[in-house]
Amino acid sequence: MKLDTSGVQLQIPCPNCQQKISETIGRLKDDLNVTCTSCGTAFAVNSTEFDKGVEAAEKMLADFGRSLKNSFK
Repeated sequence: MKLDTSGVQLQIPCPNCQQKISETIGRLKDDLNVTCTSCGTAFAVNSTEFDKGVEAAEKMLADFGRSLKNSFK
């Protein structure tokens, strides 16, 4: 069973001011363009880095699911 990661928040650093911007995977799948809420810089999230973030989130959720399943054995 594939877990839904669309609501998982990723923290993306602004390339201008380094402020962390919180965006969901679902929102970024629709559009990789982000505007910093601190300095107003608009930038595109690197698709390779985004894919790595999605993979990490999927692994985290899968590990959590296995942990829950094992705790009820």
